Amino acid sequence: MSNKSKPYTNILVGLCILSLLALSFFFIKHDKINGLVVLEDTETDPSVVLKLSFNDPDNPWRDYSIYNHNFDPQGNIKLAGKSSCKWYNCADMTTIRGDFLNSTTQFKLDNGISVSFWIFPTKSIDGANSQYFFELGKQTGNNNLPNYKTGRDGGYGYEPQLRASDCIAAASGGESTRTKSNVWTHYFFQYDESRTYIWKNGLLIVNSSEPCGNLNYSLGENLTVGAGYLGIDAVGYMDEFMMYNRSNFTSEDVENIYDSQKLGTPPDIDVYIKNLRYKLPIEWNTKYHPLSVGGTMNVNFTIANAGVKDSGNFNYEFRLNGNVICTGRINIPANSEIEIKCPWSTAYGFHKGEVTLDNSEEVIEDNEINNAQKVYIPFLDKPWFHFNLDDFYNDYKPFCENPSNSVAYDSCNWMKSFSAMGDFNDKWTGFNVDPYGGNFRQAAMGCLYNDYNKNGPNEV
Repeated sequence: MSNKSKPYTNILVGLCILSLLALSFFFIKHDKINGLVVLEDTETDPSVVLKLSFNDPDNPWRDYSIYNHNFDPQGNIKLAGKSSCKWYNCADMTTIRGDFLNSTTQFKLDNGISVSFWIFPTKSIDGANSQYFFELGKQTGNNNLPNYKTGRDGGYGYEPQLRASDCIAAASGGESTRTKSNVWTHYFFQYDESRTYIWKNGLLIVNSSEPCGNLNYSLGENLTVGAGYLGIDAVGYMDEFMMYNRSNFTSEDVENIYDSQKLGTPPDIDVYIKNLRYKLPIEWNTKYHPLSVGGTMNVNFTIANAGVKDSGNFNYEFRLNGNVICTGRINIPANSEIEIKCPWSTAYGFHKGEVTLDNSEEVIEDNEINNAQKVYIPFLDKPWFHFNLDDFYNDYKPFCENPSNSVAYDSCNWMKSFSAMGDFNDKWTGFNVDPYGGNFRQAAMGCLYNDYNKNGPNEV
């Protein structure tokens, strides 16, 4: 559109700027462990009786709790890299049978029990395919050992089964809460001598009265992670397995644990356009509230780094209609952001452009697909505010019937189809319900555009 076009020239107007939200997940390119920075996971809280984070390539089955259990890996269990895992590395137990960790307990459970872990089953779970996630006090055959405690899903949701002094505490969320395959799911459960609580992905799904009394336990009983009754395995990946001699967690506590890892492993470096903002220069004190042209308008965009390391220097560029509006170089520290203000000389039209980052590929990122963001600036006046039929028929309609005005032309072709319901008639009263009432504005625009209501020069 040239600068000579009239201010009130477009039927359809809407701000089309696309705001880029911070990504809720990360695409990890490398599945190798080489170069991984091992997190310091040593736990000093005495209520944490088992902590398996699987973060040390040199000692993948290390227990970071104060008890430092020694695990004997069974079958083909191995360490998986962060591209397969929820939080850095994890345990790969994808073999159908025999992948699990085995040890003996060194802790008490006199304050109840809580267990937290992430699971990614690669095999479907149903009534014929149970999966056991852990076991304390091994059970063989039909011999129900008095200390037996386990957690499983047999198609009716996650179900801990705990032998206690008065009965067996066992509750599940039902079939609708079944653990899905090929999806990371977080579970947290606790038993406090009278009730069982189960949280799935931070939400409480079971709050069951089970007054079975104190847990039965003993030091040195069998401890298995990744398998259970009769050697039935968890088939898939397991991450961040923790067990507590504690049973007073709140829903807020569990939600915080879930939230801390729900986004997955943070990238080393990930720069991206977090948002784009601008404010059109509208002359509110002038009739029809036209846009002010001939000056400048700031287009502001925020560049962020979601990684745990500083980005180093890289270039950015903002183009509009093929012209460079602004460019520069920045360095963004870890988990921070910088706002860039680019002044643009305003002009009528529907302007298209793009903000791009690191075009020369100086930064080695975990995710590079978010280094470009489209920009749309509909610098057009708003004819649907305060106009009459003379404006419409003399200015707006001829403009939008011109195919060269692509945005308006497409809008008018679409608007031609707007109409009221075919069975609408003058016998309808207030007791009738017009099923098209929710779209009355569309119907009104269709009537206007198709000349159904052209009754005078000042009527709409």
